[in-house]
Amino acid sequence: MSATSMTPEQIERAAMHNDSLPSSLTQPEQLLYLSFRCLYASFRAGTITRDQAQSEKRELLRSFEEADRWRNIYHDTCRVRVELGGMSKEVERGDCERCKKIMRILDGRERL
Repeated sequence: MSATSMTPEQIERAAMHNDSLPSSLTQPEQLLYLSFRCLYASFRAGTITRDQAQSEKRELLRSFEEADRWRNIYHDTCRVRVELGGMSKEVERGDCERCKKIMRILDGRERL
């Protein structure tokens, strides 16, 4: 999570109290917030039971963890690609064919 992000518990509390959507949230956090807000509104309106709300809450948290994990993987991959990008010219000028192939795979010019 980013330094300004909220924990899932903090997001849930804010949504439960109908606080405004915090501006510092990542996209997975925004989706969790809005999902919690809908879940609590449905529970208050009596359109879902407590058991259903608890079951849906577990699923929301599971989906959030997965989406957040993929978001972090994406950001790490972008960082690595930028760092490797600076080496690409050096590798292309070198004699190591394996190194060149690895660079082509990493930058998307070649598939496994």
